Amino acid sequence: MPLRRILAATTLASGLLALPAAASTCTDSGSGVELEDRVAACEQELGSVYDRSAYTHLLFNLGRSLRLLGRNEEALAPLNEVLSYQPDNPLYWAELARLYLALNEPGTAAAMFGQALAQEPGNPWLLGDRAEAWANLGRPADCLADLETALPLMGDDPDVPWYINLQGRCHAGEGDQDAAFAAYDRAAAMRPDYADAQGNRITALAALGRYDRVLSESAALIDPAAGLSDGWALSLYGLRLDALIYSGQSAAIDGELAALQARFPQGGLPVANLAAWALLMAGRTEEADKAAAPLREMYYDAAMQGYMLDTLGQIDLALDRRDQAIQALHDAVWLQPGLASAWIPALIEQGLLPTTRTADDILLTVTRCIEDKGPACDLKPRPAGGPSAEVVVAARPDQPAPEGLGTGPGDAPAFEPAPGAPGAVPVSPAPAPAPAAEPEPEKPRLGAAPKPVKPTP
Repeated sequence: MPLRRILAATTLASGLLALPAAASTCTDSGSGVELEDRVAACEQELGSVYDRSAYTHLLFNLGRSLRLLGRNEEALAPLNEVLSYQPDNPLYWAELARLYLALNEPGTAAAMFGQALAQEPGNPWLLGDRAEAWANLGRPADCLADLETALPLMGDDPDVPWYINLQGRCHAGEGDQDAAFAAYDRAAAMRPDYADAQGNRITALAALGRYDRVLSESAALIDPAAGLSDGWALSLYGLRLDALIYSGQSAAIDGELAALQARFPQGGLPVANLAAWALLMAGRTEEADKAAAPLREMYYDAAMQGYMLDTLGQIDLALDRRDQAIQALHDAVWLQPGLASAWIPALIEQGLLPTTRTADDILLTVTRCIEDKGPACDLKPRPAGGPSAEVVVAARPDQPAPEGLGTGPGDAPAFEPAPGAPGAVPVSPAPAPAPAAEPEPEKPRLGAAPKPVKPTP
């Protein structure tokens, strides 16, 4: 039985609560309880319980509920406190690791999944979730290594397509687009309504230069009747626009842009970015500059993304506004360092090779290129290179899925039942309250790697 099933029943000890015998809203381990109701119940019960055997599982359920609601900063305190009581419980390490993933701290998450694996070596679900942390950290080889071990042990679990889709992302991160496409194809075959896998298949086709298939296979997905999420629809429109340009059909982009505007009549920065980028790629620079006006108006707004600033910088470069171009490209990489690597093929084609592949060195090379060559320094992606439009990253199974064709697989681990309730397994005594004079145990902090559970020899 997978860890997520076993640990769903893990609890601290058999004991009596100062609560009714029936499962409370906080300790009900089922999935039918509204999260807001569970949070309120946990907070109420934590304020009234006097039996310490009840404390830790209530605290865990509170922290987990807050994370699932997206209230991540609020979830830090209870989940850190739970772990300080039982640092050898893989359930608690795994839950805090998922919180750090949600906080965009994949390095800390990977370390915490490692601590959970120290308690449950070889557990496929922990390995699979750590693979996601490696992927988000930009270490696709480590992601693939964990999945190579985990996937054969997962059997026919309904979560498997999600992990195979992740495997495709990591193959793509290694530059192996054929293997990525095969993984996406397999995930989509196992779950036909899995829009992440379908969208990633289109992304892989674009990276392989199969532009005719990009256009033909994405047509049904962008139909409003398909119910695709806005995020994926924008990504696919971006890939379609690139495919038209790279396949010599630039004259057709006006019709595609009209369809984009009809799909998103409210406009917005992502829509303006796609229109400006497509016009730039088609060589219609003045029109691109006009289309980019909404981006310039929001240059310093928090909603601006790195790839949008890249669009502005490349338009400025094409119009020989060199200082503005350099500033925008530096700002783009400040927000989104991975953008810099997309310029490497164009730089190499022009005889320029960064000293290293770090964002700083790439920016130095780009700056020299712009200063020396002006508009002749062309940084636009080449055919069959990486997609030029921002592509949606697959969501965690327990977060809202970025598609309308189906939801992601279920989250784990589940909520803990109360001690003594059906399904509860006593594993250790409850923590006694610490004397008032003693300091509280040190807890992992945001961005800080957790200390080892046991001293290393």
